Amino acid sequence: MIGIAVTFLSGRYHATPWGRHVNEGVPEWPPSPWRLLRAIISVWQRTAKDVPEEQVRGLIDKLAVAPEFWLPPATLAQVRYYMPWFKKGPGDRTLIMDTFVAPDQERPLVAHWPEANLESEERDLLGRLVRNIPYLGRAESWVSIDLTQDYRTNCAPLDERRMLEGDTGADGSEPVRVLLPAAGDGFAFTDLLIDTTDLRLRRRRIDPPGSKWVTYARPRNVLRHGADPALAMAKARAKARLHRDEVNMARYALDGNPTPLVTETVTVGEVARRAAMARYGRANGGAASPVLAGKDANGVPLKGHRHAFYLPTDEDLDGRLDHLTIYASSGFSQAEQEALASLRELKFGEGAGEVRLLLLGLGTTGDLVRPGRASDLGPAAIWQSATPYIMTRHPKASRGGQPRLTPLGFQRDGPEDQILNEWENRRKEDPSLPELVHIERVDRSNLKGRRISWLQFRRWRRFGGGESVGGAYGFRLTFAAPIPGPVALGYGNHFGLGLFRAVGQGGRA
Repeated sequence: MIGIAVTFLSGRYHATPWGRHVNEGVPEWPPSPWRLLRAIISVWQRTAKDVPEEQVRGLIDKLAVAPEFWLPPATLAQVRYYMPWFKKGPGDRTLIMDTFVAPDQERPLVAHWPEANLESEERDLLGRLVRNIPYLGRAESWVSIDLTQDYRTNCAPLDERRMLEGDTGADGSEPVRVLLPAAGDGFAFTDLLIDTTDLRLRRRRIDPPGSKWVTYARPRNVLRHGADPALAMAKARAKARLHRDEVNMARYALDGNPTPLVTETVTVGEVARRAAMARYGRANGGAASPVLAGKDANGVPLKGHRHAFYLPTDEDLDGRLDHLTIYASSGFSQAEQEALASLRELKFGEGAGEVRLLLLGLGTTGDLVRPGRASDLGPAAIWQSATPYIMTRHPKASRGGQPRLTPLGFQRDGPEDQILNEWENRRKEDPSLPELVHIERVDRSNLKGRRISWLQFRRWRRFGGGESVGGAYGFRLTFAAPIPGPVALGYGNHFGLGLFRAVGQGGRA
């Protein structure tokens, strides 16, 4: 057994978990063993090159197992400030959210490896290296580290049986995902040497090779929350995602000069699909992903709406698209996640310009949407059209031209009837969905006082697919209970047509 004690001299620990964006406001706590081992190797390369690589390799191999932690009381806090952006000129700037953990400076964090049996020379080497680590995480997270025989534990790997049975909180603990070396499963010393920029831009990966995620149990009260209540929601999002395989959503911010008009939603959605498919194909020997493409290996369109939706949105209602959400209820595989994480831009053809993409996060709706904050993604019981609903069948009428009515008073196969039927079909696939109890027509889209006719939107896909009978309608839908988004119905719904915005019980009023 060997242990180290980490004292945070600046009173702050700044570090963002792998695969998360800094503006999600989710800090890493405890520090990941992957980060600790990289810090040890970095110090060896900078200050102890007289030590043969074989000795360092042997030490790292013994530490490439799951440690246990003692986490001191800490406060979860954040500051917000403007950073120069220089996209539109010298005075351009962007708001940054800097979330960090403020541990008790008098009580060090302890990490110890119960299974690591080090020889005396290896202990001496470890002590020499960790004492020279100046910071952990970001450069302002100054630390003092030394060996310790204090082997207290309040944060350890969560028992797999308890995790599967959902028994994670009876003892006052909560789950947290921690990045570790995948010891005995393809891990190599050189994996810890890979540069992060190289990992993302050249290798197109999110998680480092040779790593794995392990779910730990940590005390629920180990992090006190600072003044911003939104940070508590960030903690809940981190708890919700126990396994990387559960990822079913990617969120991006759009950056362009200017970004496309909201009336071009379907065009942006189609270009996003083509870009994601291209990224996947280049990284996987030309293979196609049915989830990203919406088609099987024979080119037959998938049914059931479990494949990817590409949904551009205007979330500040200024008339221009500012976000892109790619969502699939079936979830994204690791290869699909890596393709989505590598998206950097959308190209609209020669002379048509491009839009840059900033990945905000990969996760679930619970990860990427803060409850209590206005969001197009809900959850909400009332949803209103953000883009026009387009019918896929012609309304029915008698030979005399009179509309044929349903028992609810809607024209048979009219837009209201088609929405009801489509929603009932989705409820058959997912019985947890609530009933649609009220439909009200909305004649125009309201954007900060400006009203845009539904007919001003592009209403057909550029690259074909699906059937439309034309027309353009807007609705306000009320469900029997709040539902999470996204909600998109009708023709082109996988590309942003028929998209609804949450407006009640958690949405924008």
